[in-house]
Amino acid sequence: MKIVLDFDHTLFDTEKFKQALQGRLAMFGVTVDQFNSNYRIVKEQLGHYDYQEHLRLLAQEEELDENDLLLNFNEIVNSANEFLFPDVLIFLESLKAISKSELYLLTFGQDKFQQAKVEASGIRPYFKEVVDTVDSKLIFFDQNKKLQKATFVDNRGKTIDQIKMKYPDVVAIWLKRENTPYDNENCKRMDFQVDSLTEVLQYINK
Repeated sequence: MKIVLDFDHTLFDTEKFKQALQGRLAMFGVTVDQFNSNYRIVKEQLGHYDYQEHLRLLAQEEELDENDLLLNFNEIVNSANEFLFPDVLIFLESLKAISKSELYLLTFGQDKFQQAKVEASGIRPYFKEVVDTVDSKLIFFDQNKKLQKATFVDNRGKTIDQIKMKYPDVVAIWLKRENTPYDNENCKRMDFQVDSLTEVLQYINK
């Protein structure tokens, strides 16, 4: 059984992580509004988050030492295991016990940043492959024919609809976690809608 899992907002509490970053940078006088406004600027300009550009803008705006910001930023990244959702490790251990299951982690964002978060979270050993992309996740399925009938778990309804439209044999599970940025996003083509990884496991076991 091949299973493709998303990372941010699916396995990783990205909002809690972001709040920790905000709290750490507040030590340097960076306000939440400054953090968020520059965060949005970077995403709008690049189409994805780039932490180096974000820190550069903040340092420039507040006349701070960019290396000091980077050091503290990395300390939060290195504690990424603290930001896994509570149901993640039990879920991954359960999948590990399923005979012949192959797990793939597909995450959207800047390569170095995403890989650092995954590595520090401690979950990399559970996965056959970890792929990050700043392009559409659809491209990943285009390039991996063996996964065009896999089970796919993602928090973005938009992403699921896009992939199911082209690859209807993918079993798409929409993980609609409460109080995450996309919990009100529409999803028309999912096979199942769940609110926890425990429910995902129930469908997989069936």
